[in-house]
Amino acid sequence: MTLSGTFPRAAAALLATVAMSIAALGSGLASAVQTVANPASSMPSPAVDPGERLAYHGPPQRPWAHGPARAGAYNYYYAEANQDFASGAFRTRLAATFTVHHPAQVVNNSTRADHSLGEMAVRAPNLKFTYVEAGWLQSGTKTKPQLFVFWWRNGNGHCYNFGCGFVRAGKGIRPGSALSPGTKIRIAWSHHDHKWWLSVNGKTSGYYPDKLWDGKFTKAEGVQIFGEVAVRKGYRDCDDMGNGRRPGKPKAAKVFDVSYSSGTVDLSKGNVTAPNRYDLTLTGNGSFRYGGPGIC
Repeated sequence: MTLSGTFPRAAAALLATVAMSIAALGSGLASAVQTVANPASSMPSPAVDPGERLAYHGPPQRPWAHGPARAGAYNYYYAEANQDFASGAFRTRLAATFTVHHPAQVVNNSTRADHSLGEMAVRAPNLKFTYVEAGWLQSGTKTKPQLFVFWWRNGNGHCYNFGCGFVRAGKGIRPGSALSPGTKIRIAWSHHDHKWWLSVNGKTSGYYPDKLWDGKFTKAEGVQIFGEVAVRKGYRDCDDMGNGRRPGKPKAAKVFDVSYSSGTVDLSKGNVTAPNRYDLTLTGNGSFRYGGPGIC
């Protein structure tokens, strides 16, 4: 789902790292992806140099509705913006507004489980590959996009939504709920009272308790906001990202009004893995357009 560590400035470096990670993990990835039916298991840590701090998006996740997947069986594409925070200036609240879409050609059936999403990931300091995430996700052309949450600890990816740590609280939109294409959602992560709280459109939806990270994840060292497409290997990359429009188009998918608990918002363009199809254009210090069509 996410990138971890500091952010790469070249997609090639990330892809090489992911390739080595997947090769090292081997067949163990087959049972790594979480579902509602099996929320307690977790992914093995990716094989990386212990002294290396770099961005990392995977291993990729399969939408929760269709059971365990082989994480290495999918190609993943990203268009990402990011910002790192200096030591001593970490953030405790991060928010962004997303336009919600229904990407076309996102196939989800008995043989493949593609997805297309937009999300914000908040990274922990001093812990490798540790995040809380939230966003909208489209899994299948016959369904509506859904709100989702996900979390990582030291490279171990846990389950979507409920069943492995997320606690429902408040009157905000419940993770797993359908969202209407063409609308906007404002997603915020705030840390207080020993919890990472999620709010959607200004209303509290729930939280992840600090005990999931032994109390070591109380501030954000960085944020990554991106579009993601997953396509089953062996199939053409037909899936749209965002609403299928490239970011040069004014009506492309948007992220805007990014804000933090303190300090200046100054996003940078990060990892873009297939710019001929999916790309990102910064439109301000705290806003960008992203997305594009598949090749079909």
